[in-house]
Amino acid sequence: TDGDGLTLYRFDEDTPGSIRCTGPCAEIWPPSLGAPRPDATLAARTGATTRPDGTEQITYDGHPLYRFAKDTAPGQTGGDGVKGTWHVVTVDSAHG
Repeated sequence: TDGDGLTLYRFDEDTPGSIRCTGPCAEIWPPSLGAPRPDATLAARTGATTRPDGTEQITYDGHPLYRFAKDTAPGQTGGDGVKGTWHVVTVDSAHG
C-alpha cells in the first residue's frame, strides 16, 4: 500500500525503462510518485524511475507502481485483474 493505505498495482505492459501508462491511462491509474519509504525488509526491492513528464515514480522490483482511481479507501482492490494486465502488488507478485 501507499502512505495513505491505498492499494498499489503493477501494469504488465510496463517494461524496465519504459512506462506505458501515461496521459488518459494515468488519470485512471495515477502513478505512485516521489521517493519510496519502505520498511527495512523491503528497502532493497524499492526504487524509482523517471516518467516521461520528468516526475519520479516509485518502483518495486523494477515495476512502476500505480493506484486505481476508483479505490477510494484503504483495503479496496477494485483494479485487480482489470483487462488482465493490472495486478495488486504483493511481496511475491512483483516477480511474476
